[in-house]
Amino acid sequence: MGLRVALHKALSASESTTLTTNEWKYLILTAILLYSLNVFIHAVFHAKRYPAYLETGKGRFIVVCRLIYGIPAAMAQGMWLCAWMAFWELLGSPLWRPRVRHHGDVGKGRKRTPVVHDGHASVAMCGGGFRTWYHIGVYHGLYTEFGAEAMKEVHWAGSSVGSLMAAIAACAVDPDVVWAHIPDIASLHRDRWWRNLTTVGSKCRFLLDDVLPEDAGERCTGKCFISITSLLPTPHNVILTEFDSKDDLIDAVIASTYIPTWTFPGVCLHRGMVCVDGGVTNNLASLAEETLRIGLDPEDTTDWGATLVPSAPRPRHNTFIPADDDGLSEMYACGKRDIARWLKTAEGKRFAAKLRERKAESRN
Repeated sequence: MGLRVALHKALSASESTTLTTNEWKYLILTAILLYSLNVFIHAVFHAKRYPAYLETGKGRFIVVCRLIYGIPAAMAQGMWLCAWMAFWELLGSPLWRPRVRHHGDVGKGRKRTPVVHDGHASVAMCGGGFRTWYHIGVYHGLYTEFGAEAMKEVHWAGSSVGSLMAAIAACAVDPDVVWAHIPDIASLHRDRWWRNLTTVGSKCRFLLDDVLPEDAGERCTGKCFISITSLLPTPHNVILTEFDSKDDLIDAVIASTYIPTWTFPGVCLHRGMVCVDGGVTNNLASLAEETLRIGLDPEDTTDWGATLVPSAPRPRHNTFIPADDDGLSEMYACGKRDIARWLKTAEGKRFAAKLRERKAESRN
């Protein structure tokens, strides 16, 4: 009854009509509840839809509406995360620095819990937005050197967009098939960045749906480890490695890459968690002491223990604004050159021996 009166007064044309404090409370509370319900419905249904084609962008009016819709939820998530980041910084235990270096499966009610150990060759890929395509070059070098079947014997870990590459690599997808999509996706976010501002998630979902095999969930279970940041009850890292289907795997990757509004507006829900980018709490999920840990900046060697970083790193602004076509090609070529050099080192030779040993065991 109070809400109806408040709405009637608010919509009244009479200048003398004023709202009482309680009526304002009714209106504000109703607006918050309706907005929250809309965000929940969007997260459960709309955000998980697969685009039928590679979207070229939204109209300006739609982009503005998506931004207006997404910013309140983005601010709420950002403020919650920043508060806890400040808290852990004051305690001298930064939220972004993982406290556990070796990971197995995490997930309530999961039935299969594979063991990660040094007997497997393993690769971890960090996040880095549109700079992460360096990882495709690294994967191309490994794929060319050892073959597709050997890639299935590797344990892969990824955070943020690195999780996208980890899922692709765990399924031994031909890197040239993946790379064929990159120039078109990059040009949209470089040349039409405004129209594509809130559509990164749909691009990732389209790419994965197109290149991953139908049994991708089964192939990745126990071999692909995806880093996700769960916001509740407090921000913490979750590593997922059990996937019920291809869709479940893709949803996990989108959760790992989720930056509010930039990926898509609202919130990202996955397995009962409110998720944001996995790189916030663990940007380089190491699986073993000798994991090949691929970073993107020189400081990743000290901050994250990276064993391989680009010999020609791209500027940080290329994280959100892709490099031009020549820059993309150089990033790809740089990854191939760097992994070829690394495989000639003592650490690289141990990685190769371990991989060949696992491949021989699987044949027997």
